[in-house]
Amino acid sequence: MRVSKYFISLLILLMLVNVAFAKNLTVESKKQVYDDAKKLITLDKEVKVTIDDVNVRSPKAFLTINQAGKPDTATFVEGAHAIQITKNSKSETKANILKLSLISKEVEATGNVQSRIEKLGKPTVTIKSDYQSFNTNTNLMEAKNNVVMTYDDIKTNSEAAKIWLSKKGGLEYLKLIGSAKVMQDKILVTGSEVNLDANTEIMTSAGSAYTNVKVDEATTVKIWANNQQYNNKTNTAMASGAVKIIYNDYIATGPKAVMLANPKTKRPNKIIFSGRSKIKEGDKSIEADSIVITMNPKNFTAEGNVKTQINNLENLDSGNKGF
Repeated sequence: MRVSKYFISLLILLMLVNVAFAKNLTVESKKQVYDDAKKLITLDKEVKVTIDDVNVRSPKAFLTINQAGKPDTATFVEGAHAIQITKNSKSETKANILKLSLISKEVEATGNVQSRIEKLGKPTVTIKSDYQSFNTNTNLMEAKNNVVMTYDDIKTNSEAAKIWLSKKGGLEYLKLIGSAKVMQDKILVTGSEVNLDANTEIMTSAGSAYTNVKVDEATTVKIWANNQQYNNKTNTAMASGAVKIIYNDYIATGPKAVMLANPKTKRPNKIIFSGRSKIKEGDKSIEADSIVITMNPKNFTAEGNVKTQINNLENLDSGNKGF
């Protein structure tokens, strides 16, 4: 009698599958039990569900049936592993609990979630967080709570993130939200929100934005502003709103600033402040409508209604030339 009930439930499942999907779906496990009252199929031991190019495995799973009598959502528990393989990429997610919408092909994962995307056999993106969702149709991934991500040589931390992937499996656009931090070789960018366009390699940051750019082995440029933009290809930056820049013993402030690189060395070499700005060096300060700082050789030029102030004049070193 148990055997006959098992086959009846399996036949019902297969019948529902054929009705609900024009695409391929297979459900495998050591045991399957169908509860008609709850419209629930319990899958136990070595569960494997495949829908088109998405494959999910776990020790146990539950498959719900919607009002139309069609398979709706598969919930995998006790540790799940989802893999999607396309022509150019491979995506996989591991989590304590994983939900897969069989109709929209949207995946939700909670608890120690780890996702990895490979392009042509090479890992390109890895993401760790407490929660993640991924829509295989739109290629949009969302992550929340303690998000840690690596992309090529870029490492990020944030409270939440949205990741848009290309059809070929590469990263197209990244939005980091809440205490966002991006670290890459010679640059550090932080802000309440940081965006990265992977194609143009342009980063924008907003909300108490901070950028630290390495000029050489011993020198960095530190930039604070309300809003910033950094171009990794050209090694240039733009800042606006309460801008503050520290370079060596220079401290410069103003409404807007642009940092430009030497075309030959690609290293930052000039900072241009526009609008009423101020630069300080020790006890000396100067205000002007425009200030241009040159890094090599280290100097600056101030133009437009220039005002110079020197404090503690008696303590100045006579050998140190002023402005």
